[in-house]
Amino acid sequence: MHNENDCYNETDFMEANSVKPENAWEIWYNDSEVFVLDEKEAMQGTVKKSGRGHFLCEKVPRLVMTVGAYLISLTFPLVGTFAAAFSQFVLPPFDRAIGEKLAIALSAFLLVWLHKRWFAPDYEGSMRIHVPYGDILRWSVPLWVCLGCCVPIEAFARGEFHFHLTFAMAALCLCAGFLEEAVYRAFIVSIGMRYLSGKNRVWWTLGISAGVFAFAHAANVLAGAAVDLTIFQIISCVPFGLYAAAITLRSGSFLPAAVLHTLFDIIAMGTTPGIDDGIMRGTIGWSDFVSAGLEYIFLAAFSFWLVKTYQTEILVLWEKKWSMVQEKMEENS
Repeated sequence: MHNENDCYNETDFMEANSVKPENAWEIWYNDSEVFVLDEKEAMQGTVKKSGRGHFLCEKVPRLVMTVGAYLISLTFPLVGTFAAAFSQFVLPPFDRAIGEKLAIALSAFLLVWLHKRWFAPDYEGSMRIHVPYGDILRWSVPLWVCLGCCVPIEAFARGEFHFHLTFAMAALCLCAGFLEEAVYRAFIVSIGMRYLSGKNRVWWTLGISAGVFAFAHAANVLAGAAVDLTIFQIISCVPFGLYAAAITLRSGSFLPAAVLHTLFDIIAMGTTPGIDDGIMRGTIGWSDFVSAGLEYIFLAAFSFWLVKTYQTEILVLWEKKWSMVQEKMEENS
């Protein structure tokens, strides 16, 4: 049984008569809690928040989501410098390069924690997963199906199956998976779902997260990647960006996307010759276009389906994450 303190709404929820307020949604979490949000508030994102204001986020949220993410990305070299020192003095058993990448991966959690503290006390944070693990496993199926199709096609095009993975490569994948998801999902998605308005903020957030993530790979040109390969990589990164953003939107956490991102990179890097350092080299063949097309079919299409199907749950979930519902429940108890 739920009492009146189990709901958050300006209208009373009469549990005794099993009456739900008119124009309200009832969303269940963990089979034990119920929250009722006014439909207009949930769709428009107008539930009042406490705490200090954030002028730029309130006035130009899309600019903050894009430029802010890239500015955070500029700190990666600085993070790498500190990580190198950390790996040298704290992780002596590891090769310095491997230790540096592991330390950078750990810095993703520091970044997520700082993001939570910056928006305290309003924001719950990007760590807690709000869906059963079984759902995440089911939502990972399109990724494995995509890889299961792409890897054999590319092996056929090369005339041989290739798999080469070192600890350094795995550490690089771990570093990229967690740090990139901390920026392009934990940061962008949370800002979009708080400061954009209207029910379409879910779709804006999805698109901005994927676009900023994909275009960030343009920096690979500075590392020696060919321009045509970089353009192709930007285009082919869009489907995974959509997929990771959709998983983050529905789960309320960057962790599932970070783990899937790491595993995806490990398989992609291990089965593709010549990208030991994460930079694409060589030429673009027909198999690359086929693989990119399959990613759009499996990952992009699934992302749109997931967001479309669970749009209501996503809206209410992020209202809960930003509205400090638990504090309001305690105040009313």
